[in-house]
Amino acid sequence: METFKSLLGVTLALSSLTLAEPALEQAEVRIPYGELRSLIEAARPVVRKVPDAALLSARFRVTIGAGKPVLDASFRTASFSDDFQTVPLVGGSVSVASQTPEDARILIRDSVLCHALDKRDSAILDVRLLSAGEGEWTCLQVPGCPAAVFETGDLGADHSIGLRIDGKETVVGSNASVALPIAGALVDFRILGGEETREALRPPEPSTWSWQHQVLVVPGEGDLEFRVIARASASGGSGVAATLMLPADAREITVTGKDLSAQKVTRDADRSQKVHVEWSTRGLLEREIGVFYQLPRRPLDRKWVLHAPAVAGGGGSESRFIVAGAADLSYEAAGLAGPFLPKGLPVDFIKDIKETPCYQLESGSSVELLVNPLPVVATAEATIGEAQWSVKLEPDGAVLMEGAMGVEYRGTPGITLEVPEGMTLLSCHANDHAVSPVDRGARRLEVHLPAAEGKATIKCSFTGKVAAIDPMEGTLELSLPKVPLFIRSLNWVIDLPAGYQAETHGNLVRVSADGDSASRLCLRKNLCRDEQPRTHVFYQQSNRNP
Repeated sequence: METFKSLLGVTLALSSLTLAEPALEQAEVRIPYGELRSLIEAARPVVRKVPDAALLSARFRVTIGAGKPVLDASFRTASFSDDFQTVPLVGGSVSVASQTPEDARILIRDSVLCHALDKRDSAILDVRLLSAGEGEWTCLQVPGCPAAVFETGDLGADHSIGLRIDGKETVVGSNASVALPIAGALVDFRILGGEETREALRPPEPSTWSWQHQVLVVPGEGDLEFRVIARASASGGSGVAATLMLPADAREITVTGKDLSAQKVTRDADRSQKVHVEWSTRGLLEREIGVFYQLPRRPLDRKWVLHAPAVAGGGGSESRFIVAGAADLSYEAAGLAGPFLPKGLPVDFIKDIKETPCYQLESGSSVELLVNPLPVVATAEATIGEAQWSVKLEPDGAVLMEGAMGVEYRGTPGITLEVPEGMTLLSCHANDHAVSPVDRGARRLEVHLPAAEGKATIKCSFTGKVAAIDPMEGTLELSLPKVPLFIRSLNWVIDLPAGYQAETHGNLVRVSADGDSASRLCLRKNLCRDEQPRTHVFYQQSNRNP
């Protein structure tokens, strides 16, 4: 009986779900966006990126057989998929003589020997390479890999290997090992005979250099920049090292040049600085380097001591100083010549001063140059392009004065207005922003303009009172605020009470416009500076003149 009841309950439950299914199809489920995004991300299949086939290590070993180099190479490669891929092994002036295993597929892609792989596996290739280069040097273009080594075997007592890695040359003997850059390298090598080996392995002999410098000096805001072409000559020695002395306060020191293998700057106990340079190739007794450094320039100094690199350890030096001119300075020194346009210097030296006049002076390693500042004429910090003023008079003498001035300026100048006697400031705006002028006393108001905007319009209004207008005729003396700036154009409109006409006399010219009433006076003044516009008005009732 209990079993029957259970079966009946299950049947009723399934029947209710079947009846509710159409309703569920139309149902809506609302969940937060973050949860929906998590569900979508979880449903996406995980794609694992398989690395490309790669060269894991490369080892090159050079021995000598029958007086010729024998180059054996060992490569380890790996593929991480079953796709067809090629792994670069080595390029350059070599070809394959033999390989192990023999069934390894070595192809050429873009002039590089490559190992062809078509399944997930790792492999070790041992390859003997023959030099196919012209001349004595054999070239190897080694691709980047985690472990790359160049080795030598037993070369005998009278042989060594001249090795050049990315242009830097050295000599290695028997059973030597040299690590190659993991980013890849261009490797050249050749066999050195007995005499060359003894010469290469012999300790270098110091050379005594004589120097000639062309020193370009460029004045900066707070320093003097020195750009030096230094040419050295020696009569003996190995020609692989030299030392130059620089001033104690020299900074930002850099040395450039061909065949350079090393450079180092040291400071002695007396704070003097030395630049040590080394070259790769022996026996070159004519050298040229570029030396760059800066010396501090103090703004009040009236004498510059110009220092070229000095010679350490004997020898001598001559220097030609080429000093770039400055618009606000003049130079004086015995033997100073110029001005000339800079010539005979590398383009990189003069690209920023190629149109700048320069002055030349020949001396030893240092010279004194007198520096005199030239007087500078100040220019106006602000000018007014156009000023528009209006004055309205009432019969009882009440006055409303309004003006707008278009100002062009630099920096943050304060514009001073000397207000006519009896007038009181009503409002003031700069670029439609209300401002409060500073009271400098003696009826002088100072308006400060916004920094770095360059242009502004000052609008201000004043109220005051003059003598009441006579019913028949009379005179008035009117003036505008005095501004100590150059004004290109000033226009002034005076409105008398209706029924009056007038004439004026002053430092403005009356102009007329069609449609103006008899009670309106239009005045103009062009090209004025630090003047107070002023006029005398003679007025009378209009009906007195039929």
